[in-house]
Amino acid sequence: MNLMHWRQRLASTASNDHAFRNAALGCVLLMVTSLPMSAAAQANDAGAAARQAAELTGGRVVDVQTSTDNGDTVYMVKVLMEDGRVKVVSVPGVGP
Repeated sequence: MNLMHWRQRLASTASNDHAFRNAALGCVLLMVTSLPMSAAAQANDAGAAARQAAELTGGRVVDVQTSTDNGDTVYMVKVLMEDGRVKVVSVPGVGP
């Protein structure tokens, strides 16, 4: 193998490593941003859920929906982030 072949092979490997790192980082960020708030941060009502979501994200609450999951109250809070993205935060409600 000549020197040119080794350079091309090395450049290809470095490019693949960079692409893999970017893909792995993207997966980790997706998992972290889609996690619900901890069970310790339960809310008594929609207003409390909105306040908790705003404090957690630093964004502005634009909507709160109440739903149930296996009989448990869950507040789905839409938050507008500073960069324009909309994030949905799930806040568990206090038990019955």
